[in-house]
Amino acid sequence: MRRCIYTLLLVFLHTLLGAQTGPRVEANAALQRNTIRIGEQIQLRLSVRYREGSQKTTVTWPALKDTLCRGIEIIKTDSLHTDLRDRTSVLYEQWRNVTITSFEEGQWIIPAMTFMVDNKPFATPPLILTVTTVAVDTTQDIKDIKDILETPPPILKEKKENSMWWWIAGGALVIIASGIILWLINRKKPAPQPKPEMITPGLEPHERVLQELIALGQRKMWEEKGELKNYHTRLTEILRSWVAERYRMGALEMTTGEILQHLRYKYADETAILLLRDVLLMADTVKFAKNIPVPEDNVRSLNTAMEFVRKTPFPAPQFVPPQTPPQP
Repeated sequence: MRRCIYTLLLVFLHTLLGAQTGPRVEANAALQRNTIRIGEQIQLRLSVRYREGSQKTTVTWPALKDTLCRGIEIIKTDSLHTDLRDRTSVLYEQWRNVTITSFEEGQWIIPAMTFMVDNKPFATPPLILTVTTVAVDTTQDIKDIKDILETPPPILKEKKENSMWWWIAGGALVIIASGIILWLINRKKPAPQPKPEMITPGLEPHERVLQELIALGQRKMWEEKGELKNYHTRLTEILRSWVAERYRMGALEMTTGEILQHLRYKYADETAILLLRDVLLMADTVKFAKNIPVPEDNVRSLNTAMEFVRKTPFPAPQFVPPQTPPQP
């Protein structure tokens, strides 16, 4: 009897301690908010909590690419943080923020993401993100589509006999008169002297592109009414042309995602790829989602584009010393 009582007490204490400490591992995902407008950016917080045991806990994060799922793109992934939440129970939390956006209207399901903690899977709950379009002003009158305007058929002139000969004679007279006029104009004009060529020091390819970006920034097109979209279009054209020249790829016909994917295959610097992605995504929101950034963001896009060009110059040619002929 006494042994049974001790056993029940031990089970009760074990259950009580387990209720106080909670599960050893908990994976979670949380959105900053569940509804955004098309092209708007929000934060997705990913975290995993675990209680450290006698051995060091190994945590493997899910691999994040350019997209979370269909319709949701990743703009930026912050660095990983590790915090000690409870010293008594040795509760740690690893977390990071992921900036996401969407350019398609509808409800998108962010699937569960799996953490591997000591080689055991722990999944986050799936989330729903609702993307809405820009509100339409329904107070304005709806204008009807204009009807197709009918044009009268052309008036056909009666054919006259020998009209072709009149056209030939008239054309010959025009040619002769033009030749006489040109001869009279040019007969007293001295022969043009060849202009001396101005020798200017050559520029490196990336320096030429930087000059184009500087000239674009001096125009300050974002301050002119109706020129914001043209400014971002011209900015991305310069960058796409540079990527096509530097990495030998058809960047002018590719989408933003295709350019970034091909750049990774070309062994480009990951820091430079992130710079290019910020500029192209900002331009996409202006051109397709009708986003109106503040003037500081327009200047920041220009500076980011220049930083990308500086980080991706053509490799310097290697110097090969001349070979001296052998002495006889």
